[in-house]
Amino acid sequence: MFIFSAISDFFTNHWLLLSFCAPALWALVNIIDVYFVKEIYTDEWDGTIISGLFQIIPWCFFITFVNFGDSFSLLFSSPGSFAPDRLVWFAIVGGFLFVASFFFYFKALFKNIDVALAQIIWSLPIVFVPLISYVIGTEVLGWNKYVGIAVTLLGLIVLSLSGYIRQNINIKYLFVMMMAVIIFSLSMIFEDAAYTRIDSLGYGNDGFWFVFAMFSLGAVLAGVFFAMIKKRNPWSLIKKYWKVFVLAEGISFIGTLTSQRSIDIAPAVSYVATTETFVPVFVMVFSGIIVLWLFLFRKKLSLAREIYSEQIKGFWIKLLSTLIMALGVYIIK
Repeated sequence: MFIFSAISDFFTNHWLLLSFCAPALWALVNIIDVYFVKEIYTDEWDGTIISGLFQIIPWCFFITFVNFGDSFSLLFSSPGSFAPDRLVWFAIVGGFLFVASFFFYFKALFKNIDVALAQIIWSLPIVFVPLISYVIGTEVLGWNKYVGIAVTLLGLIVLSLSGYIRQNINIKYLFVMMMAVIIFSLSMIFEDAAYTRIDSLGYGNDGFWFVFAMFSLGAVLAGVFFAMIKKRNPWSLIKKYWKVFVLAEGISFIGTLTSQRSIDIAPAVSYVATTETFVPVFVMVFSGIIVLWLFLFRKKLSLAREIYSEQIKGFWIKLLSTLIMALGVYIIK
C-alpha cells in the first residue's frame, strides 16, 4: 500500500523529477539503438521496419487499461458512412511520418555512430515546427519565438567549435539529419491538428487516447510499408531479438507517458520542453557509466567499449551546445 501511495505522490507532486524521466528513458532507448546499429541491424531499413512494427505495443496497453468511450464513433463521419473524421487521418499520417523520420535517423547513425551528436540535432523540431506552422498559416510567430529560434541555432553552431565534431559532421550527414528533423516536425504538426480537433469536439481524456491509438496505428502501417517496398521479411530478426525490441519500445512508451503527465502537472509546459532537450546529456552520462563499468570489471567487450566511448567524445562542447539549445527552447515556449 505504501509503495502505491508513494508512486501516486510522485506522479502528482514531483513534476520536475518526473519531467526528467522522459529524456532519461529515451536516452536508454538511444543507447540500445547504438548497439543495434553496430551488431544487429543490416542498414537503416531494418531499424525503421522494426521501430514501426513494434509500435503495436501501446495497443496492448490500450486494450487492457484504456476506455475510449464514444471516441471510436469518429471512425465514421456520419451514420452509415465508412469515411472517418479528418482527425483520424491527421493522427495516422502523423504516426506514419514519425516512423519515416526514423529512416533518416538510422541512416545518420550508420554514417556516424555518435547518437549523442545526432540527438542534439534531433532537438531542432522545436525550431522547425513553429516555422512550418507559420508558413502554412496555422500559427503566427511572436518575437520570443524568433529570439528562441536564434538562440537554439546558436547552440547548434557551437558544435563547430570542436575539432572532433567538425570531423564527424559533413554536408551529407547534416542533410540526412535535417530530413529526419523536417519529417518529424511534420509529424508533430499533424498530431497537433488531431489533438486540437479532438479537444474541440469535447471528448476529453477518451479523445486523447483515441488519437494516440490512431497515431500508433499509423506508425505500424509505416513499418509494414517500409518492409513491403524493400521486400524485406523482418520475422527472423524479430524472432531472435524480440525480447530486447519489446524492452526498448516499452521503455520508449513509458517515457512518452511520463512526458505527457509532467506536461499535465508542471507549472508551465516550457519547463518540460526544456528538460526534454537533455536527451544527449543522458546519452553521454549513461555511455560514460557503461565505459567505466567495462573498464573496472575488465570486460573484453572491445566493440561495446568502442561504440560507447564514441558517445562521450567532445563531452563539454556537446554539453554547452545542449544547454544553449535548452535556453532557446525555453524562450520559444
